[in-house]
Amino acid sequence: LGRFEETNAEPEDAVFLRTVTDFSEAEELFGTIAKEEKAGAALLTEETPKDGPMADRSRSLVGMAVAYGSGEPDVVYFPAEGFLTGDYLKEKLTELQKQIPVFCVMDGKEFLKDMPDADEAHLFDAGIAAYLLNPLKSQYSYDDIVKEYVHRYVPAVEEIFGGSKIPAAGKMTPEQQESYAGHQAYAVFAAQENMEKLLKEQGMWDLYRNVEIPLVFTLRQMEADGIAAEKEALSVYGAELAERIRELEAQIYEETGEEFNINSPKQLGVILFEKLQLPGGKKTKTGYSTAADVLEKLAPDHKLVADILEYRQLAKLKSTYADGLQAVIGKDGRIHSTFNQTITATGRISSTDPNLQNIPVRDERGREIRKAFVPSDGDRLLLSADYSQVELRLMAHLSGDEDMIAAFSHGEDIHTATAAKLSGVPPEQVTREQRRRAKTANFGIIYGISAFGLAQRLN
Repeated sequence: LGRFEETNAEPEDAVFLRTVTDFSEAEELFGTIAKEEKAGAALLTEETPKDGPMADRSRSLVGMAVAYGSGEPDVVYFPAEGFLTGDYLKEKLTELQKQIPVFCVMDGKEFLKDMPDADEAHLFDAGIAAYLLNPLKSQYSYDDIVKEYVHRYVPAVEEIFGGSKIPAAGKMTPEQQESYAGHQAYAVFAAQENMEKLLKEQGMWDLYRNVEIPLVFTLRQMEADGIAAEKEALSVYGAELAERIRELEAQIYEETGEEFNINSPKQLGVILFEKLQLPGGKKTKTGYSTAADVLEKLAPDHKLVADILEYRQLAKLKSTYADGLQAVIGKDGRIHSTFNQTITATGRISSTDPNLQNIPVRDERGREIRKAFVPSDGDRLLLSADYSQVELRLMAHLSGDEDMIAAFSHGEDIHTATAAKLSGVPPEQVTREQRRRAKTANFGIIYGISAFGLAQRLN
């Protein structure tokens, strides 16, 4: 691989790709591929408009590649042009996916956007397999998969496009389209056998087939359905935040004796640590640090700093949630987030564009945002479910702590039980704030927080 990078020479065993544009030849090829036991596919699609709510975008097929055959596969790229229309190619690929016993793709959830009727039993998702075999990687690219599971060279994105940025499919040259789609189709086809073998050897085949692959279909349906959000409620909430932000701004100017840009760390640092001579100023190359951890130490003794922290918090709530969520509500009145299955090393799902998993819950103002999310119609409800204190149950078992075991055995809420002991009150008198502090202590202990760190966290 190093030799190819240094000389930019074509490897001797390069994957042979070809493009087919003739309708009769394509028809004949699809008939041949339909008889195969295995195939790999990659789609090039384009979304319009590229920004704005996901629900308002339309997708069109630019082209697709298919790898098939025994031994060294044939890899064919079909551009969506002339009689090979996008709809025709989608129809043919859907038929193939249902007919061929092992149908390999790189990203099953993305594939389902264009092939919603795909058969779960036939789908092999190489991205999910790579994630299970090594969940610590930050990304799973087709060339890495070939390198690791096929031990062969294929050109990476950087070599095809001259950089790490992948252009829109419609802006790729025909040669780039063929290479990018063709090598992806080859990668998933060639790696499938070794990946399946490793998953079975490591005892993960049942997890892969019975949990992860069905989850691909579930997450895709969740993304398509979205969640209803009331724009008016977010607008009212944003106006309330804006009013409080203005009040805080006036208070901060009064307390400091001058107007300045509160959002500028440089200006804020000068005000706090030079003009007002507050302790704890740490000078960096760009000025004093005004990071949250620095200000949180000062907040209990200085109202000004507490006001600044509140100002920052509300400004973030307004921009990220009140305004940000309004901007991603589609014409259908719903927010369509992306749920990522192969991002976290722990196996958790992550949510992006927008992130619906970090809607604030710790304080009253943050919780107000959740009121904007509503069930679809009158006879439905939103249900929140979670593991019942799984980490703390493990801790009770491993430590043998009698109080924790007793609390779990009697079906008590462990955070409430801890709060009652910490606060010296009966469990029924524990407040929401006391329970929150107990929760911080419980989890802090599990993950090794120090007494000083816990004191800071609890303010």
